[in-house]
Amino acid sequence: APWLEHYNTQRRHSALGGHPPISRLLPT
Repeated sequence: APWLEHYNTQRRHSALGGHPPISRLLPT
């Protein structure tokens, strides 16, 4: 899934902020 690759990349950058975008989709 193209969006998955996007989030996998963004997570690395956003993870530095402590709030990766994936967490918004998976609150668990």
